[in-house]
Amino acid sequence: MRSSFWKSTAAAVASICVAAVLGSCAMEDIFNNLPGENATELYASSADDTFGTVSSADDGAGAEQTQADGTVSVPEQTETAPDAAQTSAAAVTETASTPDSSSEAEKSDKIVAVSAPPNPYAAEYFLSSESEEIKNSYRKLYEGIFNYQNTVELPERAVTGDEIEDLINFVLKTGSALDLPGSKYEVFVDSENYVTKVNLTYNHSLREGLTMYDALMKRVDEIAAEAEPLLNDYDKIKYFHDTIINNCMYDLNAPEAHTAYGALVGGRAVCDGYMKAFQLLCEKANIASVPVYGKPFAVDVGGEEHIWNKVSCGGEWFNLDTTWDDPVGEQQVLRYDYFLVDDATISRGVNIQNNRFMKVPAATNSSGDYYSRNDLVLGYDNNLSDQFEQLITKNMVGEWTEFSVDFRCLDKNLYDQLRMRYFTEASDGSKGFGDMLQEYMAPGEALRYTFSQNDNVYAYHINVSKG
Repeated sequence: MRSSFWKSTAAAVASICVAAVLGSCAMEDIFNNLPGENATELYASSADDTFGTVSSADDGAGAEQTQADGTVSVPEQTETAPDAAQTSAAAVTETASTPDSSSEAEKSDKIVAVSAPPNPYAAEYFLSSESEEIKNSYRKLYEGIFNYQNTVELPERAVTGDEIEDLINFVLKTGSALDLPGSKYEVFVDSENYVTKVNLTYNHSLREGLTMYDALMKRVDEIAAEAEPLLNDYDKIKYFHDTIINNCMYDLNAPEAHTAYGALVGGRAVCDGYMKAFQLLCEKANIASVPVYGKPFAVDVGGEEHIWNKVSCGGEWFNLDTTWDDPVGEQQVLRYDYFLVDDATISRGVNIQNNRFMKVPAATNSSGDYYSRNDLVLGYDNNLSDQFEQLITKNMVGEWTEFSVDFRCLDKNLYDQLRMRYFTEASDGSKGFGDMLQEYMAPGEALRYTFSQNDNVYAYHINVSKG
C-alpha cells in the first residue's frame, strides 16, 4: 500500500473522524518481470486518528515474460523477417415531490432505495466463522454501497478502528456486482475506537447505478445460459475464463475499469474488474469462488497489489487468474498459464496477502492445471528433445499454414534445458529451433516463428506460420 499520512485533530461529539482518499496510481505496463500484470492497492483507508491519502487499484496487465521471434528458410530462400447474477433492480419507485425550485433533472433522479441482493457466496464463505456483529456490519455496508448511501451507520461496538480498513476492503472485493465508491470516504470512531459510521462518495447516482447493475446482471445471465449445456464445472469454468478474456481488453483508463460492469459490459477493465466478472459468473452457475489478493514480486511494481480468484473444481480449490492469462497487446491473446494452478505456482510471482476477514482456502493440487489435464507438460518420462519435437512437428503434417503450441515444463530444470537447447544461440554447433523446423520444410519454403516464455509457470508459447 502506498500511503502518505499526516495528523489531524478532527473530532465532534466524542467521535473521531478518519478520512481517506482513494486515488488512482499511474502504472506502467510491465514486460519481462511479471507474468501477467503489475497491480496496485485495491481499496484502503486509515484506521486511526489520521487523515491520509491512499491509492486505489490500478494495475498494468503484462505480456509474456520473454518474447522473441525469428524466421527460418531452406538455404536457397531469402529469410523473411516477421512483422514486428442477481435480482433485477429495474423496478424503482419515484419519490413524491411538491413544486419547488429544484430542477427537473434533480427531481427525476430522486428514487427510493431498493432491496439489495443477498450476500454473495464469497462473503458468506468468509463470514461463516465471524460473529453476528461482524455479519451485521458487512450487511450494513453492502446494502449501503449498493444503494449509494452517503452515510452508513454500523452496529454499536461491532468494528474497531483497527478493523475498518479490512472490512471495507472485504465488502468491496466480495461484492462483485457493486459499483466502486468515489475517491473519498470518512470513518467515524467513538472514544473507545469503535466505528460508528462511514461517509462515502460515489461517481454515479443511484439511478445510474441501478441501470448499470441491471445491464451487468443481464450480461451475466446471458453468459451463464451459454455455459449451461456444458456437462461439468471444469468446462463451465473454462468457458467463463475464455469468455472474459476474449471479450475484455486490459485498460487502466477505462471509466469502469475496477468493476465487473467494465469487464462484461464495457469490455475494458483491470484486475479487479476481471476478478469480479469471473466471480459473478461462477456464482450464477453455483460454482464456489472467492477473491484472493497479493503483492507481485516484480521490482517494477513497487509493492502494489494484484487480485485474482480461487475456485472450487472437482471438490478442490485452485487459483485462477483471468488478468494474467490476458497479456497486453494489440491483439487478443488467450493463455492458460494461470488456469487452475496451485498456491506454489501462483506464489512464484506474487505473495498472497491476508485480510482480517478473508482467510482463503489452500490450493495444493499441482496437477489440476490446464497443461496437466491436456497432456501438455514435458517431464522426465522420455527424452526432453523428443517430447518437444513431437509436440511441434505433429502440427506440420498435411496441409497447414499456421499453428500455435502452448505447453509447460515440469520444473525449472527442464524449462532451462529447453531454452538453452532450442532458443539460445549454441556455440557447439547443435541445432536450434530454426534448424529443427528446416528439416520439415520443402525446398524454397520459408517459415517464421515467434515464441514467448513465462518464467514463473515454466511455460512456452510458440507460433509458426508459412511465408
